[in-house]
Amino acid sequence: MEKIEHPKVFISYAWKDEDYKNKVLKLACFLKSDGVNVLLDQWSLRPGQDIYAFMEKSVTDPSVTNVLILLDPIYSKKANERSGGVGSETQIISAEVYKKADQAKFIPIIFERNEDGIDPLPAYLKSRNYIDLCDFEDGDENYQKLVRHLYGQPEIVEPELGTKPLWVDNPKDTNELFKRKYASLKKEGSDLLRENKFKEYLAEVKEKFIQSISDDSSKELESDQILSLYQQTQLIRDQFLELLQYVHIVPGSEKLITKTYEEIFNVLNPLSTIKSELLKTRLHELFIYTIAIYHKEERFKELSNIFSKTYSINTIYMTQQNKSFCIFYHDNSKLEEAIKQRDQQNYFSGIAYDWVQTLNKRICTQDQFVLADALCYQASVFQNGIDKSKPWIPITCSYDKYYQIMKTFSQRLSSKEHLKEIAQIFGYKREEEFIHKLEQIKQYFNEHPRERIRWPMRDITAPLIFDYIDSNQLGSCN
Repeated sequence: MEKIEHPKVFISYAWKDEDYKNKVLKLACFLKSDGVNVLLDQWSLRPGQDIYAFMEKSVTDPSVTNVLILLDPIYSKKANERSGGVGSETQIISAEVYKKADQAKFIPIIFERNEDGIDPLPAYLKSRNYIDLCDFEDGDENYQKLVRHLYGQPEIVEPELGTKPLWVDNPKDTNELFKRKYASLKKEGSDLLRENKFKEYLAEVKEKFIQSISDDSSKELESDQILSLYQQTQLIRDQFLELLQYVHIVPGSEKLITKTYEEIFNVLNPLSTIKSELLKTRLHELFIYTIAIYHKEERFKELSNIFSKTYSINTIYMTQQNKSFCIFYHDNSKLEEAIKQRDQQNYFSGIAYDWVQTLNKRICTQDQFVLADALCYQASVFQNGIDKSKPWIPITCSYDKYYQIMKTFSQRLSSKEHLKEIAQIFGYKREEEFIHKLEQIKQYFNEHPRERIRWPMRDITAPLIFDYIDSNQLGSCN
């Protein structure tokens, strides 16, 4: 629709009583005051001028950008019967309507309804879109809609045509679809609606996660086949991560996420095929991303809930056991060897190398991801009641050069505020309880150094908080 700088209209209406004529005059005056040039018989038709010639000229005049047809029961009756001046105008207008390509020039306007409330549309206008101006004097929105239309400025502007999405030709960009879909969470009007929508989206991603096992095979695969299968699972990972970007606007999101992880794990746990093992590795990675997201958002209570939750796990013997979050740590030796064989590199951890190389930087930085892995390890050591039978091993710690990330994190605990936050993450209501626990663990490892997680061949020891700060420094500053 083209913009019109100087709109000009002709008003066609049925002569009636004085009140009705004054209503028409009022509309014409409103339009004039809003910059619309109006041809109206009440001020444009001169004494002695031929009425029908004036009507025909006004309707067919190329400078007239729109003809406003003010409809009321009398106009509709005369138009259908082709009687009187309206009948003559109808013959002119209907001919123009049917022969002109630009039919939008003629705008039907309901100006007064029948007594039974039915819109008085004459036969030749029955199928045409109209504007209701019965109450325009009250300044209703339809008058504004009309004026916008006369200026070529519609209320709803058609967006510009975009370009073909990348995901049409490249399956790796399929997650562009989910970016738009999940962004709808921000538009939900209440916490309950957001929670329900988030549950729905989680269920969809979980289903996709589980469905991908259906093409599993128990047969042995070559390294390149294992890597190909693993690469395919990255699409599911990234879809999950798109959704996790909205955890901060969904109340109790961490409970919904951990419940979903628990359900996925219970499907995967009894299986030992190549694909199920690869998906367990993705679940391991996703758990680290989840910790990174909540820590980045400073959601300490939610982090505490994730770390302290008891996970009910189905065993291969179809019994249930209560376990800690450490169930999500997965050691995948076949994938590890496949990555090292592909790159001909003796990585400290081939899986950690892959995670860092394919890091989704829209979610977190490399340092945030590495710190999240380290936090999982700290929680597995310091949290009361933690399951020691399957420890969390921070395989990305080799990417913390000189342990600077962990050192900075630990030394910040000299701040009372930071100490309170971290104590909360690990499930301690009072900071003193955490300090006491830290002293106990430090003493234990001093007496049993072989029990610390270490990689002797690489001379790497998984770092712990007390390696970088003494307990008497904890909370010593404001």
